[in-house]
Amino acid sequence: MFQTKIIDDFKGYGKCIHLTNGIVELMAALDVGPRICYYGFVGGKNILLEPDSPCPFLEPQTSEHMQRYYGKGSALYLRGGHRLWVSPEYYPETYYPDNFPIEYEIIENGVVLTQQPQIENQIQLKITITLSENSSEVTLKHEIKNLALHNQQISAWAISMLKEGGTEIIKRNTKAVPYLPNGNFVFWPFSMLNDDCLYISEKYFTLNNPVEGSTKYGFGLDDGETYYAIDDVVFINKFTPNFPNGVYPDFGSNYETFSCEWFTEIETLSESKTLASGETIEHTESWKLVKKPCDFDRKNDDSIKNFLSKL
Repeated sequence: MFQTKIIDDFKGYGKCIHLTNGIVELMAALDVGPRICYYGFVGGKNILLEPDSPCPFLEPQTSEHMQRYYGKGSALYLRGGHRLWVSPEYYPETYYPDNFPIEYEIIENGVVLTQQPQIENQIQLKITITLSENSSEVTLKHEIKNLALHNQQISAWAISMLKEGGTEIIKRNTKAVPYLPNGNFVFWPFSMLNDDCLYISEKYFTLNNPVEGSTKYGFGLDDGETYYAIDDVVFINKFTPNFPNGVYPDFGSNYETFSCEWFTEIETLSESKTLASGETIEHTESWKLVKKPCDFDRKNDDSIKNFLSKL
């Protein structure tokens, strides 16, 4: 049965709304955001990174440039959890300090979270959260509206910060034409291609948290389903890609992942669109939690295939 209640504070997020269907529970912040700060089985653990983690990335991020752009005292708090950003990434535009209360509306089996207009960037963000009636599935519809009088080039960028200690599984593209490429693999200057945390085979990429440092990779996926196995659960994140026909940021990446010793970020991106004044871009993710069916060897394709077949 779908239920909601207001929580006075959750680990520094401030006031939150708690949603449950009796199978999973989810919390979204109301004093900041829009942010999702909790997702897990009822009575289980939160799979999202929480603000009390010792992670240095959760320290306030600010600069003179940010304060000139957004006002004195402005600072971004990543906080953990799930957030909606705008790509392509620019500083400080993308790093909007979303430290203000949001509007919320309870709907059937869910809630709509609407951010106050970003005056400086002339956009407005919205996330609609809908829980399934009889499963762990949660649907997140992300929306970015262009409030400017001129066109803006925008890709919706949905980012989930997941607790450390898990293994991410990404399936390589299978559609193929002989002797032609069928996907891309993008890396950043700090990407650690020779680190043991990354495994690449003919069929899969797998990623663990690096022991030190950080790493990031981008992909053009034609199967928009990825997995994060941690403790006794598996987080399945699904989106609808339009690869290779769509135009995506970061050399054609519709999926990106960032990992360090404190967390792993799963990032999905919409196509990049030119929005006229008043137009909105949408990007939908589907989340699911399942009990981990068995252990697997993340560097053995047969073991990975067997694991995924049991989900």
